[in-house]
This record gives sequence, C-alpha cells and structure tokens, in this order.
Amino acid sequence: DNVMLMFGSNMLDGDIHDGRDLPLILAGKAGGRIKSGLNLNFSNQSEPEQRLCNLHFTTARIMGAKIGKFGDSVAGVDEILA
Repeated sequence: DNVMLMFGSNMLDGDIHDGRDLPLILAGKAGGRIKSGLNLNFSNQSEPEQRLCNLHFTTARIMGAKIGKFGDSVAGVDEILA
C-alpha cells in the first residue's frame, strides 16, 4: 500500500466560518511510513492554526520534500510515523 490520501474540509462549520477542529482523514500507509488505525486529537496544542500546518509539513516530508517548515508549522506530527 503506497497510497497516502488526505480528505477533509477547511471549515468545521461553514455557517460561521469556523476553521478550528477540522475533520480530516489521512488514509493509506505511504509505503509503510504511516501508522494506520489511529484517531488523534490535537485540540490541546497551544496554537490551533499550527496543527494543520504541522500535518502538511509531515506529509510533505513523507513524500520526500526537503523542507524546513510549512506555513507556520513548528514541528512534525510524529504520532503518525511508522
């Protein structure tokens, strides 16, 4: 299974344009580089806007991108790494 597919929305509630607590699915194992079967909640991070950037940073690194950060990311999401 070499697939890594992210599906989600950029708004939790479109009526009030709420960009917090976004529902996302990251499916696949990316050639064994991603743990499967996880349900992660990042609502305890101090900077809510960094959570998605941290995930995008991690997925870009999994795909081989040599980047130091993505947007306002501060760290990778090591919980998903196999």
